Amino acid sequence: MEAVMQHERNLNNVPKDVSAKDLGYDIESSEPSSGKLRFIEVKGRHLEAKTVTITHTITNVKPG
Repeated sequence: MEAVMQHERNLNNVPKDVSAKDLGYDIESSEPSSGKLRFIEVKGRHLEAKTVTITHTITNVKPG
């Protein structure tokens, strides 16, 4: 999870851990320059893993 948070920071985004809220995703990451908000789900966390794989999925979500 921290690896994804750091990756978002490296992209100059502002990630927020929302995993405890049970929203269906783990991180909300905002892009300050555009206001774009990303919802990121982190899967398969292993404490001793040496690598991280990040995939891109586009999902349309309707509020409420």
